[in-house]
Amino acid sequence: MPRITLTPSRIAALKPGVRAYDIRDGKLPGFGIRIMAGGAKRYFIHSQHRGKRVWQIVGDADALDVDEARTRAMAMQAALRRGAETPSSDGDA
Repeated sequence: MPRITLTPSRIAALKPGVRAYDIRDGKLPGFGIRIMAGGAKRYFIHSQHRGKRVWQIVGDADALDVDEARTRAMAMQAALRRGAETPSSDGDA
C-alpha cells in the first residue's frame, strides 16, 4: 500500500481505478484516503485496539480538507487509546 504525505494537490490528482484503493499518509500512521471506483474519496483511520482491527471513516474528502481530516483522525486515534468510543461522522466502515 503506497504511503505519501497527503496534500490537497496530491489528493486532487488521485484518480479512481477499477476497484477501490487506499493511500496511507506518511505523516500520520493509521490515517489515509480511500479512492472508490466511482470517484468518491474518503479519509479513514485503520489501527488495532485490544487485539481487534478498527476501521473508521473520518469524513468525505469533498467536505474536509486534508489538514482538518488529519486533526480529526488524531482525535479519533486518541479516543481509541483512551478506550472511548470514537465519534465518526459517517459511521463505521
